[in-house]
Amino acid sequence: MKTSQLPHRLSRGMVARPLALFACIALGFGAPTIASGATGLPASAATVEALSDAGTVTSLQPDAWAVLVDLRDRPAATEPRTGRSYRTVAGAYLYSNGAWFLRFVAHADDSSSAPVARNAIQMLAVFWRSADRRWGGIWHRLRGQPLHVWATRHGEAGAEMWGTSLTIHDAHAPRSGMEWLRQIAHEYGHYLAPGGSGFPEPESWTNGVLGERLFTSWLRADLREGTALPSCLPWATQADVEEYCARQVDPLLERFREHPPLSADLRRADRRGFDACVELLLGFDWLVGGTALLDILEFVQVRPGQDTRGGDFEAAIFAWIAHRGAVTTRGAGPDGTVRVPLPRGVWRVTSCTERSGTVDVHRPGWVQPPSGIGNAARLQWRRVRAEPAPPARTGGARGSTQPRRSGGAARR
Repeated sequence: MKTSQLPHRLSRGMVARPLALFACIALGFGAPTIASGATGLPASAATVEALSDAGTVTSLQPDAWAVLVDLRDRPAATEPRTGRSYRTVAGAYLYSNGAWFLRFVAHADDSSSAPVARNAIQMLAVFWRSADRRWGGIWHRLRGQPLHVWATRHGEAGAEMWGTSLTIHDAHAPRSGMEWLRQIAHEYGHYLAPGGSGFPEPESWTNGVLGERLFTSWLRADLREGTALPSCLPWATQADVEEYCARQVDPLLERFREHPPLSADLRRADRRGFDACVELLLGFDWLVGGTALLDILEFVQVRPGQDTRGGDFEAAIFAWIAHRGAVTTRGAGPDGTVRVPLPRGVWRVTSCTERSGTVDVHRPGWVQPPSGIGNAARLQWRRVRAEPAPPARTGGARGSTQPRRSGGAARR
């Protein structure tokens, strides 16, 4: 386990609300941070014109939700982990609550690394906007201290998230546009997304791979809706994003809709358990959306001295829905299927076309909506009784509305 990954795991020995759950973990575990004043960039500004005093301002999109400031004077900055000397080259400001706030800072150890650092904070700004549209109201890490990107010519090609810093090693090494985007999404996932921990492969934490799938799927949706424009992408194209999602996101979601990961796989501590955890969290975000992926953190039962597995998240999903007594989910659409996690009880489901039915759930599980209702775009589920009716003694009810626990293991 890399020490750089420690800030990204759930705190142990407590059950807390989503904000407190990660807030109890010191970002970087005491790693030195850089005050924004030392970068030559103001922490915030009331207007874009005020930012122009520091450097050249470029808007990412016509509605000006983010701007990049390329510094005229590039002040020296010391990377706190290695002590190497860098130059601060640019900052990314995001607009929220009536002002512009510094969210990302780009540093480079030579002039040829500077474009990589600048492109990285531009890509992070795009991911920030996608996350803020979905999680912004409750996720403190979207509005904490700025995240610093350090692009260096040293090391083996790759990237690493540590505390509030992201180091890009061997920034001169050739990478495709989509590989750049994937790598930034992966590392930002380690910082921003929830995930399981303690896996031997492909890495200890699942939130990096989840970040790749989750942030690119959000980006695809935003590009299709026009809330993000292709011109705001520094490396990849919209076609690249579509192709990546078709290969790495859609197959997972298709499998999730038909057969969510088995509980036995979610409890595993190997590669199969890693993949199942990623599929569960990606699929649950697709199914419910909004802040649900963060809301369930309140119900994760963290065991002192033990890692968090996919099974802990699945249990939290059922506990969260049971606590609410209601949930709105996607439906299957005209040609598909969908399964919804329901705690025990009698549940009334109503479609967006106002058709309704009831489901008796005798044990928590992933339930298919009644025939003729599930094909709607959206479904509203409400528990009308905590205890289901006694199970029928005849064989006629087999496989009708009972939760099904069939399904294959998640694979990347």
